Amino acid sequence: MQRTVTYSLLTSIFLGCTCGCIQEIDSDLPAPPKRLVLGCFGQAGRPVEAYVGRVTALADSARRHVADARVELYLDDQLAAVLPHVRNGRYAADTALKLQAGQVVRLRALAPGFPAAEATDTVPAPPDPATSAYFRWPTGISREDGTIYMTVYLTLPDLPGRSFYEVLNSPRNMYAGLDLTAQDPVLLAEADEAFKPTTLFFSDRLFADRTAELQLRGFNGNTYFPPPTPDNALILVRTTSRSYYRYRKTWTRHAYNQTTLPSDRLQVVWQGEPIPLYSNVRGGYGVLACFHERTVPLPWRR
Repeated sequence: MQRTVTYSLLTSIFLGCTCGCIQEIDSDLPAPPKRLVLGCFGQAGRPVEAYVGRVTALADSARRHVADARVELYLDDQLAAVLPHVRNGRYAADTALKLQAGQVVRLRALAPGFPAAEATDTVPAPPDPATSAYFRWPTGISREDGTIYMTVYLTLPDLPGRSFYEVLNSPRNMYAGLDLTAQDPVLLAEADEAFKPTTLFFSDRLFADRTAELQLRGFNGNTYFPPPTPDNALILVRTTSRSYYRYRKTWTRHAYNQTTLPSDRLQVVWQGEPIPLYSNVRGGYGVLACFHERTVPLPWRR
């Protein structure tokens, strides 16, 4: 009893001293820089869509998108279009103007009161036509919850030069909730599996100029996979630009660095250490990143 009373007394003294040390102060945070935010993920065979916003303070409730910018699209150093504003800071090119492999894409955004922001990237070549995949099921079972896994076998002929890839579940896949994770030694070393990526993105650093035979583990929360047909089991394989790859690398680390992903933007500030996001936008922030996508059938093999 005497020890309990002593502990309670010490705790009260500590809390009293701590509360006495708290003092409110007024501090004016510096104003955010007058910079535009320019974002665009350009897909080969699709028209260009871009977003233009502005840098704001976290507590600023004013709208962040910019609706009166002039957004210029250059293809191979030639002005191809001035993108009209659609809504909420989104600018879209005419549907007839589609990106092609090998094109050098440059976006330039100008808005009253802001310095010009521009970025350049190159549309990569498409994945090799010999890219193929299939899966086997079942190939494993979780000891924790009894989930039965499938294994996806991906044959990926590497393109000449330094190349970058991304593999993700197709929205048209019959397994709508299919979750792919790295199972292959190459991907475990290169695809940032430790950072819990939402897709698998990797370079050819470990299989340059060769055909890679990669293995992915898949599950969708169910314990049964009905035998699919080639028309309704698909995955997407992308070739990406270096800028796309670098942005995904930093974004994945940024997201993993947060203990949670709260809806309240102010809470994010007090989580992990800051991870600078990659940006190739000169005079502003954001990213212009291009990719080429191929839909690959995913048949079932016994």
